[in-house]
Amino acid sequence: MLPKIHRLKKDQEFRKIYHFGERIKSDFFILKHLQNKFSHSRFGFVIPAKVMKKAVARNSLKRRLTEIIRLNLEKIKTSYDIVILVHSFLEPEEKNLKEKIIKLLKKANLYIND
Repeated sequence: MLPKIHRLKKDQEFRKIYHFGERIKSDFFILKHLQNKFSHSRFGFVIPAKVMKKAVARNSLKRRLTEIIRLNLEKIKTSYDIVILVHSFLEPEEKNLKEKIIKLLKKANLYIND
């Protein structure tokens, strides 16, 4: 589970990122990011019911995305609010999900290479 300080929770935080944030698109995801005033990055995940009908599948995918972010937290730039939106159908058991997320973060210049 992602620590509380790294989570976006409030609707107004999501709205601010949607309105002012920079948008990066890939095959399955849209990443919106905006610099924040904190010394850490915060993350939010959105999977609309139109994309995945079953709540069990949506929640499973959110847990997998959260775990990928948690394990790579030290390699992600700090002081950003990041929302990852799933915009097309994606299997919850997708094998290369980690690579897709890291590729998207690199495309947004938010991932620090070793």
